[in-house]
Amino acid sequence: MSAKFRIFPKDEFILEVFDGKVFFNDIIEVTQKIWSHPNYDAEFDGISDLSKADVKLSRDEMNQFIAAIEESQKRVSGRLAIITSKPLATAFAILFEKKVRFNPGVKVFTTHEGAVHFLGKDRFFLEKIYNEFESE
Repeated sequence: MSAKFRIFPKDEFILEVFDGKVFFNDIIEVTQKIWSHPNYDAEFDGISDLSKADVKLSRDEMNQFIAAIEESQKRVSGRLAIITSKPLATAFAILFEKKVRFNPGVKVFTTHEGAVHFLGKDRFFLEKIYNEFESE
């Protein structure tokens, strides 16, 4: 599993990308790293890109993750676009969308274009963010 993230303070944006097999502990670990990062801000919008991930979560693990998010002191108020392409990842993301009370929202998309539109950005912003992300 490859999981990377980057916080873009000037753009007030967070990008996390998962690749390969993704297990419960992987998602928890990345979430904790983001929340403990000095540039983290709960108001930043973000993308969680699971489009290349093979999510391996049981229903119980998914519910544990959602409960951990709900109980956390790190309330997320920014918008989150989750990009998925595989059935299990999509199911996980849709349940996450329905159960977690984000303000103003979390939405699931099958395309990057839909995600950036939801976030009020354009494809040039998306290209810039991914180029900077991949250049690390």
